[in-house]
Amino acid sequence: MNLLIALGSIIVIAGIATALNRWFAWAFCPLCAGVAGTWLWMLGGIYGQLLFEENWRLLTAVLMGGTIVGILYQLERRKRDPLSAWVKILFFLFGYVGVYGLLEQNWIIALLGIVPFALHALVLIRRQPSPPIDENEKLKELEERMKQCC
Repeated sequence: MNLLIALGSIIVIAGIATALNRWFAWAFCPLCAGVAGTWLWMLGGIYGQLLFEENWRLLTAVLMGGTIVGILYQLERRKRDPLSAWVKILFFLFGYVGVYGLLEQNWIIALLGIVPFALHALVLIRRQPSPPIDENEKLKELEERMKQCC
């Protein structure tokens, strides 16, 4: 039953995210929003003792791990060059330490994972190369230079 509730939650939150993407200039992945939104409310329910921890913990952990993989995928997708294996490994390690700390409600361990995870993500975002110039744009630029030349 918990799995059905989680899947329903992902569908509902993803649907809301899809609708919001139509109204805002920035867009985000509806599936990512559905998964992250679901584990956030599940984690809140565990913390608030509204959900029996043993019944929800594994499902919450699986969704949190999916979010880590999704964030890394999105970061790598924006780069022309693939990320090195060591960058990926460090990213995963920090992410999983943070997730473990959140699930165990150990805030020191959570911060030891989340802070480097977030800083690592910011560095990767800031180091994004400029997008490749479209071939048509290169051709137009060359034509303009030739017109101005003679």
